[in-house]
Amino acid sequence: MSTAMAVRLDAEARVVAAVWRREITTLLRGRLRLVLGLAQPMLLLATLGIGLGAIVSDGGSGVGYVTFLFPGVMVMAVQSPALATGASILGDRELGFLRGMLMAPVRRESLLLGKVLAGTTAATCHGAVLLAFAGAAGVPYDPALFTSLVAVLVPASFALTSLGTLLAVCLPGPRTFQATTGLLLGPLVLLSGVFFPLSVLPAWLTVVTALNPLTHAVEAARHTLTAHLPAAASDTLFANLRVWGLRPSTVEELVALTCFGALCLFLAVRRFSRPDQQEHPSAHRPPGHGAPARSCERRWLCLLHRNAGRRGLRHRLALGHHAGPA
Repeated sequence: MSTAMAVRLDAEARVVAAVWRREITTLLRGRLRLVLGLAQPMLLLATLGIGLGAIVSDGGSGVGYVTFLFPGVMVMAVQSPALATGASILGDRELGFLRGMLMAPVRRESLLLGKVLAGTTAATCHGAVLLAFAGAAGVPYDPALFTSLVAVLVPASFALTSLGTLLAVCLPGPRTFQATTGLLLGPLVLLSGVFFPLSVLPAWLTVVTALNPLTHAVEAARHTLTAHLPAAASDTLFANLRVWGLRPSTVEELVALTCFGALCLFLAVRRFSRPDQQEHPSAHRPPGHGAPARSCERRWLCLLHRNAGRRGLRHRLALGHHAGPA
């Protein structure tokens, strides 16, 4: 690898890290939102797990419905912080902050990658918090099991964060984004097998669910849990998804999630490179109208531009040119 290429990669990595730190800091400021994001999955686990658990037969396996529900609820818990990345992009665009980022001499792929990685990190940690309540759901406290479940959450979080990012760069504003995600997530969750085994569905609907990324996240988490449960559980509630008589393995489902996330990120970058993504009409408001940029945001932009300037200087030096006049 040439020196110029190494300098360029190092500079882009610094940009990704800077965007990642900024997004994580912003997410941590909204602690109440993170707590409320866990309220719905916990409520579903408590109400449906206890209520339906009393009438759903375990088939003699000794594994209750609440245990069946737990992997799906974990996947649902990653939705809120994952989609918050898309809302962050739209918020930055309305305030004009996104335009300031795009004016920096950095690759736009690095900006989006930093945001997606931050959303993936936050969503994975958000879902992993539910592992503290695993015992109440009949899930054994096994370090190997917990590590495997967290490993499943990573590609699931990446796929959902990339999907939210793609929607954010394609939709005109936050209200449209909220309405679209609300409309989209309903069918995705209901057809993912969170609340019932997919083995009870007709063949034609099974093919539809196989195209749902949440299906593969739920099935991968549930298949991981099944390995630590009695063998009879795999023949009752935990019967896995079959498409045309084939049962995807956990690795295949995780690869499918990663590929889906990579495709959404690629399409988002293509859309993000268009000129109409640089600013929002509200960014043209005269001074005194709208929300002003916070001082910390201004400092962050200055730091981004300064790092980009240093990258250009190092790049020219690596090529053997002088940074200024002799």
